[in-house]
Amino acid sequence: MDEDTSKFIKVKEGKTSFTILKDADRIYDSTVFYNPEMTFNRDLTLLQILTILKTTDNDLVILEPLAGCGVRSYRILTELPDNRIKKVVAGDINSKAIEIIQKNIDELMLSDKLFTKQNDALETISEFLEYQNYVDIIDLDPFGSPVSFIDLSLNVLKMSNGYLFATSTDLQVLCGKFKDACLRLYNANSTRSFLCHEIAVRILLYNMIVSAGRIGIGIKPLISYQYEHFIRTHVQVVKGREYANKQHKEIGFVYLCDKCSYFEVKNITDMLGRENCPSCGNKMEKTGPMWLGQINDIQNIQNMLVNLEELNLPSSKKILKLLSGLVKEVNDIPMFYYIPFLVREHIKNKEKGIPIIELVEKLNKKGLKSSRTVFDPQGIKSEANYQQIVDILNE
Repeated sequence: MDEDTSKFIKVKEGKTSFTILKDADRIYDSTVFYNPEMTFNRDLTLLQILTILKTTDNDLVILEPLAGCGVRSYRILTELPDNRIKKVVAGDINSKAIEIIQKNIDELMLSDKLFTKQNDALETISEFLEYQNYVDIIDLDPFGSPVSFIDLSLNVLKMSNGYLFATSTDLQVLCGKFKDACLRLYNANSTRSFLCHEIAVRILLYNMIVSAGRIGIGIKPLISYQYEHFIRTHVQVVKGREYANKQHKEIGFVYLCDKCSYFEVKNITDMLGRENCPSCGNKMEKTGPMWLGQINDIQNIQNMLVNLEELNLPSSKKILKLLSGLVKEVNDIPMFYYIPFLVREHIKNKEKGIPIIELVEKLNKKGLKSSRTVFDPQGIKSEANYQQIVDILNE
């Protein structure tokens, strides 16, 4: 490589030490990008792959078509049982990235497992489809939106009933700041309201489901979450047109009031017969289309919790908090009520208040399935209707 070797620095993430190119004052601005703030994302990826390994006898082939400096691939091969990882392909269009990855392959002695591909990500995925090469997992971790890669990825994974992992870092688009861009990229209306992060996850899943349905397959969401500046979902391909047809019936819209937290969920074949909120009269916002079904597989998450003890991950405590919250959260009810808005609009005695956990307990005692939500510490998911929650708040 032509660069001054003094620009190469060693960094460590998890148990893996590797070389990156530092040719700018901040590593974030270097020619080959490494973002230590995405460690949580990569830690959860390792945990998910370990969980998959424990449920299959197959050795895994993994494709990372947007590899950057390659840290995800190194960690997969150095921190997971390497006898179960058959091959990892790390691709990137940046020639400097490929050179850095090759340097680390030599230093970490991974030449029998890790292979590079210098190409545009779509071309890399297309080659796997063209030559019918078997892939178990495709991990999409772009700068911005993953939607342009989903169609091809699912076509490749259809052969293996494989897994698609996808990150989206364009939360300003998915969370309503740039609505035109969201409509163009995701074919959906976004929102800046209290529900923005959950709706963002569901809009991404909707795009996956539509792409899958076109080729006669469905997807099974394993885990979906928002963390800091990104959202992430892991899904498994499920073959069968009947499954896909059924799944499409759980696509729909959410009509919400960003003043009092009232919302209504409607299937894509249904219509809402009003424009204004029946609680406060404010004009409601229509968001979607989006996936309205379950966004997490509780058995998968419970397995991840068990397997977490095997991995000494930098983000273990944060992962434990997220997974524990997901296990406790009501999983078959889309959206949540934002309690500060209900209190502001409807509580008669404003000084009284009620702790969130106490409200959840009261609802459950009345036989109304309820829980807190990982999407907002001030939100609750509940099968109770809006008025039932208002009544309990005023008891």
